[in-house]
Amino acid sequence: MPDTNIHRLSSCGRFFEEWEEGQRFSTSSRRIEVQDVAAFVKLCGDDNPLHADEQPVVPGLLTAAMATGLVADLGLFSGTTVALLRQSCDFLRPLRAPCEVRVELEVLQVRPWRDAAAGVVETRRDIIDDAGIVVARSVHRTLVRSRGVKVEKEPLS
Repeated sequence: MPDTNIHRLSSCGRFFEEWEEGQRFSTSSRRIEVQDVAAFVKLCGDDNPLHADEQPVVPGLLTAAMATGLVADLGLFSGTTVALLRQSCDFLRPLRAPCEVRVELEVLQVRPWRDAAAGVVETRRDIIDDAGIVVARSVHRTLVRSRGVKVEKEPLS
């Protein structure tokens, strides 16, 4: 399958039936500034000196969060995600701010769920720095709604 490089597919994401193993998608890039690291560290309380340098090491979870936002910008899962079932991430190399990251996403597996209302889409996401080096790799299992299935929202209590 050819790579698909898009910034926003549509206002509605892909339904389970529209996913195929081997599909690839590329995100735009996002710059991570020193101030972003400082704000994240302050918010989560991670006072490791590595994150306070002139060129601080970007916390792995900040890197993963930025990647999540970049993938969300594609719109692939917008409005069709039922649940995130699993997420794992390997941090392969340190990333220092300021820097840019982008994501290459590949569909690894598509399989039905317990009923016809949804299916599981497993993706690998390579997080790549501005030098073209994969700095982190994550795998996500997402439960995605099937076409024609109405989602009834439960009241929040």
